[in-house]
Amino acid sequence: VLAPMAGSGPAPRSPGAAVEAALRAVAERQLRAECEQLAATGVVVRVLRPTRADRAVMTARPDDPHRRFTIFEAALASGPQRVAAAYQ
Repeated sequence: VLAPMAGSGPAPRSPGAAVEAALRAVAERQLRAECEQLAATGVVVRVLRPTRADRAVMTARPDDPHRRFTIFEAALASGPQRVAAAYQ
């Protein structure tokens, strides 16, 4: 599962970060509930979430078209490590 809006992180330091953290917490709860449902049926679920560094690049507006390539490059850089961690 690719879950770019899920995850948790350090305590927010700005109003924008607080909103982002709240939205991520909602997405994370939903993701966990869905993964638990799948796991209960025997499905193996592997989840790829953004790293803290990825989230720092994404900022509170991951859909900002001006940041699209910067976000993409960060995801490419951290992707192999996240995939390897998901299969450990």
